[in-house]
Amino acid sequence: MENPMSWVLCGLLLAASPARAAQTRRPTMSDADAKFQKGLYQEALGDYEALAKSARGEEQVKAQFRACEAEALLFRYGEAIGRFEKIVLPKKGPDRARLLLLKAELYREYLKQYGFGLRGDVVEGEGSAFRKTPKELRREAEAAYRELWDMRAELARMPIAGESYFLDVAKADRSL
Repeated sequence: MENPMSWVLCGLLLAASPARAAQTRRPTMSDADAKFQKGLYQEALGDYEALAKSARGEEQVKAQFRACEAEALLFRYGEAIGRFEKIVLPKKGPDRARLLLLKAELYREYLKQYGFGLRGDVVEGEGSAFRKTPKELRREAEAAYRELWDMRAELARMPIAGESYFLDVAKADRSL
């Protein structure tokens, strides 16, 4: 390599490779959570989407939950519902309850945001939340709340302090 241009080319390639590696690095849950906590919901959403596809178990549930939550915090309730409807709910247990609570809240917020203008019409070509009538949307939320009510004995045994990832429990009266 006696040609000076070869040295310059090698230097540029070496300098570019760490940046490229950082761009293709798989996000971690802590990376996504840090962005979420800073209010960078769009950036966090991308990380949570990637994690929801590749993770399994509790990490996947957390990523799916937060992806829907980030979408809702960006005031895209219809898209959040569409994302939620693709989640395969666990058959039972705390994760099912957490996701049902999220479902009920997403539908409730969607109705609060858009329900005044819905007259039973559907928006053609849009996602499923946009294709439902207000009555159907309310039924979905009510069904989630009914199932949570049926799970109340199991939920009462769960320590609320352990739910801080999914719920804001910092100011909750934990003695209740």
